[in-house]
Amino acid sequence: MGEDEIALNILRPLSEENTEAMVLLADYYLKYGDEDKDGAKAVKLFRKAAERDDMLAQYWLGCLYTSGRGVDEDKTVAFAWFKRAAENGHPIAQLYVAEGYYQGKGTSVDKKKAIKWLKRSAEQEYPKAMAILGNYYLLGQNIVRDSQKGFELTRKAAEKGMSGCLRTVAYCYDKGIGTEVNHAMAITYLKRSADIGDAVGQYELAVRYLKGQGVEKDYFNAALLLDKSAKSGYPPARKLLSQLSEQQK
Repeated sequence: MGEDEIALNILRPLSEENTEAMVLLADYYLKYGDEDKDGAKAVKLFRKAAERDDMLAQYWLGCLYTSGRGVDEDKTVAFAWFKRAAENGHPIAQLYVAEGYYQGKGTSVDKKKAIKWLKRSAEQEYPKAMAILGNYYLLGQNIVRDSQKGFELTRKAAEKGMSGCLRTVAYCYDKGIGTEVNHAMAITYLKRSADIGDAVGQYELAVRYLKGQGVEKDYFNAALLLDKSAKSGYPPARKLLSQLSEQQK
């Protein structure tokens, strides 16, 4: 008997009454079970746990009704389950509720409620929520502009792995938006962006090396970065690389 079968033999009887076991078994069915037969079993278990107010089960039901896996796709029902999970403190569900209110997906459009739930998700430091809210504050979009809050949220999101925020933080340091001007820090964040393969970050850092802006001029590193950015398909990098090649002829 394999380890999976041993685990299932333990979980199945426990899942009759134990909420955590219900969720674990449902999760197993989703990941490793038959798409149709076990998908329906997963839904049944998630629903039983969700009705006991388990926020993870409520969140997963929202996902299943969104995708139509194991159930008929229904954005309204999905939103209702996401909202229950959000009210119980699930940060990703809170973001989905915010998106629902913002886009009118499964509910009516309500920008004020969207911001409320976005803030709640960001307060739990869910990276994507912090990135979105930070951008709203920086631009004054759907909210009163607050550059300092926008910068701090964006920086925190960048530190939690939101790679797209790295260039925004660099820009803020360059322009003194929400923070003091600090060109050295701008370069640090641009380098981090370039190091993880962001084509735009690679291009922008290459331009800095070409101009000696915040760093010493370094045509070799500039060319390497432009080549990486161009190979990723970023048109400005291709154009600049072509211009530099023409100048060398």
